[in-house]
Amino acid sequence: MLGPSSNTGMPILSRLVNLYETRGIQISTGLNPCHFDNYPLAPFTWFIQDGGSLTNGLGIALQEVYFLECLFARLRPERLFVVGNSLGWSTFALALLNPSARVLAIDAGFDRFSLDGLDFTNRVAAEEGLAITAVKAVSPGDVAPTLQAMRWPRSISRSSTASTRWSRFSSTSTPFGRMRRPAAFMCPRRRGREVARRHRANRRKIFAELGIAARHDFRCRDHV
Repeated sequence: MLGPSSNTGMPILSRLVNLYETRGIQISTGLNPCHFDNYPLAPFTWFIQDGGSLTNGLGIALQEVYFLECLFARLRPERLFVVGNSLGWSTFALALLNPSARVLAIDAGFDRFSLDGLDFTNRVAAEEGLAITAVKAVSPGDVAPTLQAMRWPRSISRSSTASTRWSRFSSTSTPFGRMRRPAAFMCPRRRGREVARRHRANRRKIFAELGIAARHDFRCRDHV
């Protein structure tokens, strides 16, 4: 159910980034693809620590954070359901933008460090006083049991989010037009070694832009 529109004290970017950088995780987001050989994943949010990417699930792009700021300046949901938590970037963004709402995030735990991401999200939420619960669950099969266990209404996907268009918020790297579909950062091997080679080269360029040396421990995987 939507409440009346109100101002949430936006923008939130500084507070959002601070949640990570004060805990030793560097954020890279909103990079211009033109500076990285038109690399399509450059704008999305990378979580970097000790010269390496922490997970192969990227967060929503800086431009999408701005979009959420505009969206929730008018719409005030009481509950938000996030599909795909990774390291909590969009989960935290939604909680900061909707301080009176409850946020429930699920993640299948298939991506590298995504289970650690659930623990990180819950720990930071407790420390910062954010009404977030992040649990391990797979969409769509675990959605109904998870909502029932959390005592959320089964109609959450229609009545308790910002709109039916936001019935399930996918927090991983997706274009604007595909936000409802859970996604994962992928480097599809089916497209051949050239794609993987370009990915590694562009990742090195992104890390070089940040002045750090990239480790070669980032794994690409297929996603269906």
